Amino acid sequence: VTNIFHRVLLKRLVRHANYPSCEQIAFKQNAYAVGVRRAHELISRPGVHAVSLDTKKALNSLPRAEVVRALNEAGVPKVLIDYIRNFLDLRHSKDVKCEVCGVPQGDPLSMFLFCMAIERLLRRLEERGITFLA
Repeated sequence: VTNIFHRVLLKRLVRHANYPSCEQIAFKQNAYAVGVRRAHELISRPGVHAVSLDTKKALNSLPRAEVVRALNEAGVPKVLIDYIRNFLDLRHSKDVKCEVCGVPQGDPLSMFLFCMAIERLLRRLEERGITFLA
């Protein structure tokens, strides 16, 4: 039941939120093809270097406060933020020592919440002239 509810909630969150920058493609139609094409465009430029970053246990190590902050900044209604905060606070991870970290892997909301939370970091990179593809 929670899984179905979170799919419905995800559709509403995407509509309410000032969705992450255009360089975050996780929720775009044909995301894989878009990513391959965009990556090819970026690395074809002269003087461009590519870096791949894979954060170990990224979803489990994400501070929940960053998720809530990102949702607030994106204009998500308070009632939805309160639900998500409660949902996150009621989960626990044995793998991570941070008790206030993590979004559940496999939940329909997880990738969206992760993308929203890292948006501030990606915008800072963009402000410094660093092009990214996430």
